Amino acid sequence: MSSTDWSRSSIAEVLLAVVVLASATVLATTSPIRLPSGLETGIVFGPPALLGGVSVFRVVTGSRHLGALISGLLGVSTLGLVAWSGLTLALISTGGVFFGGLFVLTAGTALAVTVLVRAVLRVAIPPMSSPLETDAPSDE
Repeated sequence: MSSTDWSRSSIAEVLLAVVVLASATVLATTSPIRLPSGLETGIVFGPPALLGGVSVFRVVTGSRHLGALISGLLGVSTLGLVAWSGLTLALISTGGVFFGGLFVLTAGTALAVTVLVRAVLRVAIPPMSSPLETDAPSDE
């Protein structure tokens, strides 16, 4: 299998990265509107959490190069921020300004950019052959 072969998890990771960037762009560039709290929570926390989960899954299931490890670390950070923000929203009932969504979107955007840069580099740079994959004839 060459490095240009795309698994379902790598395709899902790239698609989720595009969704995270699109949702962050829409939320950052539109004028402030009041969304129902469930919809807003789903838009802010859903795509980054899914992207973080897929990135961690890819590292756990065998993708062990530097780009995947960086994505995995960012994925763990994003999942931690999602969990922290969700618990804060669920357990704290006092008023105030909540920045958890901003932190989640920032971490999700960093993860999405990392995933997309990895995908572009994977396509743009041809895979290097290992010494074990030579086309030299055998001695048999």
